[in-house]
Amino acid sequence: MRSLLRLAASLSVVAFPLATHATTAILFPLYFDPDPATCWPELQAAAKANPSVPFVLIINPNSGPTTDPTDAQLQCIPTIRAAMPTAKIVGYVSTDYGNRGPAQVRKDITTYRTYSGFQEGDAKIPIDGIFLDETSSSTSRSIWFLYQGYSQFIKRSFSNAYIVMNPGTAVSPRLYSLANLLVTFESPYSAWNPSLINTASNTPLSKQAIMIHTFPSQEPDAVNDMDAILAQFAPSLGAIYITNRIDPDVDVYGDFGTDWNEFVGEVAKYETPPAAKRSIIKLYNTDTHTRAPRRRLSMSFFHSNSKPSRFAQAAILLLTSVTSVKATGVIIPLYSSSSTCWPELQTGVKANPSVPFTVIINPSSGPLSDVSEPVLACIPTLRSVLNSESKIVGYVSTQYGNRDQSAVTAGIQEYQSWSSLTVSGTAIPIDGVFLDECSDSESTLSIYTAYSKTINSAFSDGIVVLNPGTTVPASFFDIASIIVTFEDAYSNWKTISASSDKPLSKQAIIIHSIPIGTDEGAILSSIGSSLNSAFFSNYVPGVKDPYQNFAPDWTTFVADLASLNGGSSAGSGTGSGSGNASSSTAVSPSPRPPRRIRALDHLPATSSASVLPLAAPRPRELGVQEGAFSVDIGIKAQIELFDFMNTN
Repeated sequence: MRSLLRLAASLSVVAFPLATHATTAILFPLYFDPDPATCWPELQAAAKANPSVPFVLIINPNSGPTTDPTDAQLQCIPTIRAAMPTAKIVGYVSTDYGNRGPAQVRKDITTYRTYSGFQEGDAKIPIDGIFLDETSSSTSRSIWFLYQGYSQFIKRSFSNAYIVMNPGTAVSPRLYSLANLLVTFESPYSAWNPSLINTASNTPLSKQAIMIHTFPSQEPDAVNDMDAILAQFAPSLGAIYITNRIDPDVDVYGDFGTDWNEFVGEVAKYETPPAAKRSIIKLYNTDTHTRAPRRRLSMSFFHSNSKPSRFAQAAILLLTSVTSVKATGVIIPLYSSSSTCWPELQTGVKANPSVPFTVIINPSSGPLSDVSEPVLACIPTLRSVLNSESKIVGYVSTQYGNRDQSAVTAGIQEYQSWSSLTVSGTAIPIDGVFLDECSDSESTLSIYTAYSKTINSAFSDGIVVLNPGTTVPASFFDIASIIVTFEDAYSNWKTISASSDKPLSKQAIIIHSIPIGTDEGAILSSIGSSLNSAFFSNYVPGVKDPYQNFAPDWTTFVADLASLNGGSSAGSGTGSGSGNASSSTAVSPSPRPPRRIRALDHLPATSSASVLPLAAPRPRELGVQEGAFSVDIGIKAQIELFDFMNTN
């Protein structure tokens, strides 16, 4: 019977993507104090008897950290390190489903970080990361930003930080970019159902953990039941824990269950030999990376056909000539749905038909192919109002060069497949791809070159937008149309440099959290009007997402750009969006914090600034990004900027 169950379960594994690793770890909650003289001998014995099984151990000295060096758990860390050198040790921190104060959460994380300075005997006791318990499963932006902040804080606090989040249920694919493991099931065995585990390509098993308590070990088929769970998910599953300790009679994590050794032995049976691991990685790693939502915005300024000013001529001599520079446009990340297809955007486009727009759409932290999805359903409406030079590009995360290349390619190809989709009889092809979270290391140049070639061959216009958010080697400029070379808060703004191999005509800047009243025109004039594009966003007190609505000066902003462009020939405002974009490639980047963004609507005045990380690459020819546009450029600065940008 047992062999039949294993066979049946193993057949079902075909439906589940295999992980890049081929060993399921045991995620063990050490929520009970050991005897300092023996330090959880059951744990050490099981690890010794099953050396192929990796462990992730959650220490929890006091429902969180303690600074008492005599604490039994702290005293045992060196012993566990010696007995289990490959185990990951993470510290328990409660987040109360997003309700606990962020300052308290960060304080606990900081306390665990200080363990690196503690010493037990001759050994130090650093740990590897944090277990964020009671993680919220909400899909709201505020929750996303909260946990994104925790993740970044942990990564800054620990070298090679290991992060586990415990929502205890399925969560949005967006959270997968923030942690090494997510506990997507934590309940008694009576509630267990394999269908509760989401095994889509953007929710890989390799990042999921299962915790089952109150397991009926005394029942006749108990071993078969445990075996069936493991056969279905191991070794692709990231981690698992099963215990027969019963809730609510006792603390289910208050000790080792009586089935502990049997459980570890069962997990060991599904550990894949090294040769098989390599084969699985080669065959299945396309499904092991998740899409990291990231938004970056870029705003552009337009070139006119007017005669360049002396200032512009001098700047051109200094910065090298730029050929075929087009009017600077608006780059808008439409990272939200709209049942009315973003009327503010439509109004801005119709009122300023000379302004080119590059619209970044992002149905689900990447592509979807469901035409009932509002973002897809609105494409014909956008096409009907955008001028012929405007472009629509699809969002794809590259996770700073770390995402599996075949997964990135699959995202590009899924956007390409939209050319065969229709909405009310109208085809909805797009023009290219926005590659977010780009690496800025030259070692990844070949990766981004390949992405660029794929995009160029997949789309007739082949628009490639890349977002490193920082400076990159000159070699990247050869494969990119636009590179975001600065993306940060206004408080961190510094000027950018240009040269013949890093022309301003290919550079974009993204500055957020700008205090209202700042002379943004001075920023632009200090750079020079050959800048390809820019995006500015104000700081709004109490608003965690500064791009949730269109800014109050949105209409003025677009009109000013149109005026500065002198009504340059971008089209009639009713074009089909089939402009003649030159083919270009993507650039390698640096990490940026994930964001879903809209353009801001109502921004209260303030003089204080806030640092909210954000980033956005620009498409090759134009840039359209959604965001809170608060560009208050002095007329003289605008004219000089406009002249400079229109020199070619």
